[in-house]
Amino acid sequence: MSDWDPYNEIDRRTYENAYVLRVYTLRKFGRCFYPCPISEAAVEAVEKFNVLELGSVVEAGRAAGLVAETLANDHPDLALMWAKFALDAGDISCLREVTKIARKGGVEFLNIGEVDAFMTGNFKCLIRDIEIPPMPANEEDPTPRITVAAVPDDDDDYDIRRFADLWKYPTPLSVVPDLYKVASHLDETFPWFRSTTDSILNDLASRAWGNGIVKLPPILLFGPPGIGKSLYATELADAFGVPSVLFPAAGKCDDRGLIGSARGWGSATPGLVLETINTYKVANPVLIVDELDKAGGSDHNGGMHRSLLQLLEPSTACRYYDDYLKASCDFSYVSWVFTCNEYKLIPTPLLSRLRVFHLQGPKKESDYRAIIRLAAEKFAKRRGITAESMPQLSEPDFDLLFRYAKSPRLLARATETMLSTMIAKPAGKLH
Repeated sequence: MSDWDPYNEIDRRTYENAYVLRVYTLRKFGRCFYPCPISEAAVEAVEKFNVLELGSVVEAGRAAGLVAETLANDHPDLALMWAKFALDAGDISCLREVTKIARKGGVEFLNIGEVDAFMTGNFKCLIRDIEIPPMPANEEDPTPRITVAAVPDDDDDYDIRRFADLWKYPTPLSVVPDLYKVASHLDETFPWFRSTTDSILNDLASRAWGNGIVKLPPILLFGPPGIGKSLYATELADAFGVPSVLFPAAGKCDDRGLIGSARGWGSATPGLVLETINTYKVANPVLIVDELDKAGGSDHNGGMHRSLLQLLEPSTACRYYDDYLKASCDFSYVSWVFTCNEYKLIPTPLLSRLRVFHLQGPKKESDYRAIIRLAAEKFAKRRGITAESMPQLSEPDFDLLFRYAKSPRLLARATETMLSTMIAKPAGKLH
């Protein structure tokens, strides 16, 4: 089985350098004006080195190191380049070989092109017209990949060069993790949302049996303010191991922040979808649009609600024309989670595309204890406090905090205030 990854820059460069170096060495052996006598052992060692049969960067480095040792006595110039390649591929033992050959004067036999290849580690410059066969990728790789965007080759706009990886190489897709662990974590953190968690994970379980890609149907979480909707959406994405971005929709009267604006204008900017995929190099992030019901309704500069229709429909999202890139993009693997307090304010065409979950606030004492634990964890994480340094809450502390149990938001705020006070006055009493 091959461990070469054609989407990994180090693997691709090592594979190409190895193939070119072997061909270059054999071609040099075939020239009658080669300055040193050619030994049969040298030819046999180089011919035996076949990168198509080697399974990884490490194997290529070790094999190249053996070739360098064979060439060292009779062909120090070539041995030096093989040892340099082996060293770049991780064979540290070749460092001694490089030093030894260099001391013998092997560098003196290198021509200008070989010196350049040796110094830069780019052996492809030795043969300009060579056709390198495809890399033998691992057929058992469980991670599927797609191409996100295809930009015309003649488009040399400097502003979009930072998105070049999205059309040069396919973008990875995150796969479904262990759903039992996800369910256990979410039930412990948000026990009052257990029925919603079960419904979401049941849908994802069917994908685990299929292509294994993390992809949620468009979801709307609606309920009273302060019950943890936005935090739950973020924690959901984190539990799946998928990058997420929270986009505040309240007060937004246009779609520029969501889908960007066309290049050619001075204020042109990429949209949230394109920017997120490019930042994390993952084609199926979770985008959380917070307070969708409070988004503005003006269509003067493009309405957010209308723009979302194309992004939520699979048939149009897979060939979405991005105005900033001026190219067709596949955004169909993006998962969308929306939150709101009043779903009736959302236009019907958009609402019909969403799976609606009516969330209720916590009611049991175990729910409130979960809120306090989560607030304490996030408090420590934001401040870089270790578990050993965190003050421990006692039962009287919990009883005091339960007075703020009218809202998860208020309870979390009260927890942070109590912890701050305990850290500032470790010997003081709070009740």
